[in-house]
Amino acid sequence: MTNYKKGDKIKFTDELRVLVTPFTSIVIPKGTECTVLEVGVSHYSISNTQDSAVIIVDKSKVNEATLFIDSKHDDKQFNVVLETGLTFGQAVDKAINENMKVTRKIWGGYWQKQILQGTDESPNWQGEFLVAVLKDGGHAVATPYQADMFAKDWMVVK
Repeated sequence: MTNYKKGDKIKFTDELRVLVTPFTSIVIPKGTECTVLEVGVSHYSISNTQDSAVIIVDKSKVNEATLFIDSKHDDKQFNVVLETGLTFGQAVDKAINENMKVTRKIWGGYWQKQILQGTDESPNWQGEFLVAVLKDGGHAVATPYQADMFAKDWMVVK
């Protein structure tokens, strides 16, 4: 039985039906690639790499229907990890109050504070913002998911 770790990339070799409620299930099609987000005692929290949907699946079901791909994270936009093992609150505090870049182990991008000056076209876009610098180079307003808020794998990076 394979025990996947957080950050591992897996591929479903068989279709998997996951019961959501007594009357509802979802199907993970054969060939779907996912990333392991969290590892519980009896379950994995996985994210579909195509649409970022998060699914909680029993470990035995995942192990029966998947194939390990890799655990490399070559798409990182940072070179140096300065501090690890932070909570969400500690990471946000470092980003906002110390102007540090923060990320999670499973991310390719990072969050950082940016100060924006309004323009003639967008005078309301001014002030301090916590911005997500995405792994593809784009930017978005930093918006945490519940899994991010409870994670203890936040890092300060350079």
